[in-house]
Parts: sequence; structure tokens; C-alpha cells
Amino acid sequence: MDSLEPDGHGFLLGARIQELTEARGWSALGLEVPALVVSEAREAQRAEGSDISSRATLDKGLTGEDVTGGDPSRYRGKLAPLLKRPGNPFPNVISIGRALSCDVVLALATVSKLQGYFRSQAEGWAFLDQRSLNGTLLNGERLEANRLYPLSDGDELSIAEELVLTFVMPESLPRYLGDLIAG
Repeated sequence: MDSLEPDGHGFLLGARIQELTEARGWSALGLEVPALVVSEAREAQRAEGSDISSRATLDKGLTGEDVTGGDPSRYRGKLAPLLKRPGNPFPNVISIGRALSCDVVLALATVSKLQGYFRSQAEGWAFLDQRSLNGTLLNGERLEANRLYPLSDGDELSIAEELVLTFVMPESLPRYLGDLIAG
């Protein structure tokens, strides 16, 4: 059986997920960890007087191209398993941010280099915003920096007003992906 490997940014591509699950069923994903499903993607309002800002520097990919910025909709319909990338330190945390060294990379100018991180604890999973410039919302409420917030299946994290990520436990993944694929 094919294994699904995340791309260089920690995401599984939407079309590949659909192809595999249609051919072999949802169990073909074989995920045993929670995932982030990108349920919404939109351009942040950067109008004059807006509190959305960017301190992004030009981030270069392996081939030297600019990988920061662009259309946030390129993430729509993708999912990122909460897995540690090989070689990254701190095995108990899954980092998310703009930096290419994060476990889950969101290459958007309004996302902080280290937006925050996920941590698996005895009580379940939690998220901490690492003093990000444009902040993180959990179910519509702004998170206080450097404080762990417990996560529940279906919770929504809004990152820099551009992406809404749904935290999904493995047993709920078929329902969320089905909704995304359907429409």
C-alpha cells in the first residue's frame, strides 16, 4: 500500500488524499495523530488603518524562489498531520509558522516565523501562540501569548485572519475530509 508523505511544508495535498481515499477508503490515510484541515482561506484585509501587518522578510526556498506571500487559497482542502519533521528538535512540540524549519509551514507574509506550537499532553492536545504579530484565534477568541490552550475535536484556529484550521482527531477525519471534497 502507498504511504502518504507530507510535502515539504508538512501538508498532504488535497487531490492525492481524494484519489487515495476514493480508491481504498478512508482507512488508507492511516493517520493515528490529529490533523489540521484548512477549512477556510482568504486574503487578510491590509487596508490603511488595519491592524494586520507583516514583518516578513523574503523567505527563499531550496531553489532560491520567494516562498512567502501569494494566495492563501493554495492551502484550502489540504491537511497537515501533527507530526514532527525529521531532524527538528523538541520532539514533544509540533511547530507551525512561516519559517521553513517549522513542522507545518504556512508561507504567508502575515504569519509569524513561529506562529505557535501544538503539544500533546496527558490531558490531550493544546496550542500555544508564540507572541505572533497578527495573533491566533481559537473558536473566535484571541489567544493570550505564551499560554497553553486545550484543544478539542473540531476546534477552529484562525491564523493571521487568512487561514482557518480545524483541529481534527483521527476518528473524525473522514467526516471533515468528506465535507471538503464534496464542496
